[in-house]
Amino acid sequence: MGGTSTDVCLIDGEVRTTGDAIVAGHPARIPTIDIHTVGAGGGSIAWRDAGGALRVGPASAGAVPGPACYGGGGPPTVTDANLVLGRIIAERFLDGRMSLDRTASLQAIGDLARSLGLSMHGAAEGIVHVAEVTMTRAVRVISLNRGHEPADFALLAFGGAGGLHAAALAGALGIDRVIIPKDPGVFSAFGMTVADVLKDRAATILMDAASASHDLLENSYAGIEASCMRDLQDDGVARDDIFFSRSLDARYLGQSYEINVAYSPGWVDAFHEAHRRLYGYERRGQTVELVALRVRGVGRVKSTDGAANVRRKASGERREASSHRVIHDQTEMIAHLHERETLGPDTVVTGPALILESGATCYVPPGWVAGPDAFGHIHMKVHR
Repeated sequence: MGGTSTDVCLIDGEVRTTGDAIVAGHPARIPTIDIHTVGAGGGSIAWRDAGGALRVGPASAGAVPGPACYGGGGPPTVTDANLVLGRIIAERFLDGRMSLDRTASLQAIGDLARSLGLSMHGAAEGIVHVAEVTMTRAVRVISLNRGHEPADFALLAFGGAGGLHAAALAGALGIDRVIIPKDPGVFSAFGMTVADVLKDRAATILMDAASASHDLLENSYAGIEASCMRDLQDDGVARDDIFFSRSLDARYLGQSYEINVAYSPGWVDAFHEAHRRLYGYERRGQTVELVALRVRGVGRVKSTDGAANVRRKASGERREASSHRVIHDQTEMIAHLHERETLGPDTVVTGPALILESGATCYVPPGWVAGPDAFGHIHMKVHR
């Protein structure tokens, strides 16, 4: 969750890709990571629709004018709501390098509250709740709608605003474990610096599965891989650092949509199983039609040992945990403040609490506990 949107993706052993992505309402028939995006970010604008209902997004205040608390005359946003609720501390934003205007947030949220007939805190919590419902629906799209139960997974939450809402999303989805990675505010940027080089290639090969012999498929895949190899080597990737994975698109005869499955000698059985998981039924007696072969060429990027680089030690000069007033379920509570840099692996943070760092804030609500592992990643779970 960043400033404008929330992006969600499900990883079940490997990152899922799709050839049916929708970008700004337009189909993109190219291989992409299966990410679902909704307009719910820190800068998403809260507004009252013609029927008098509270809405959040998809429009965003952006960086200019930004949320009202940026002092640029911006509209009420999710960030303003979190500030009013005490879940963001004005004086500690970006480690104090940028002070937020809480008075501006109160005025912007207050104007919206009056138009809705709500209290100040009622409107602020309403804004947060509407944004979280939007994000929860997005997670369900890439889990339940794909045949997966969200409760079987952990929620990895990052982006500058991810940690503020992660526990609420997990609770709504029945997920009992949340992970906030090290440096969540720049997690995506860091990923871009260490990501492998990828080349995706596809070839149409329309035929019945019974006609698709092993030799035919092997020869076809070999030709596609040779093309990938040339492109990766042109990008400077050494031959020993190049690896391939094979998949194919298949469907039952007469269908107009395909399912992508990994290629193996038993790919037809894998297709039946994938169809059953996605749509609730399979038809093993029906002809399976092979539509396209796909190859992903991966050029491994060599990097230093990430574990060594991210391992942390508790700071010898530990700040005493102070406290701050927060609103939860329209009730004022005292939340303890913790500096993420000073948390040792044995630290247990009990909610309500705020874990502060330069580029993000993690909100540990009542009933939850959190603490870092040896590498600095925070694990949050329901307190039992």
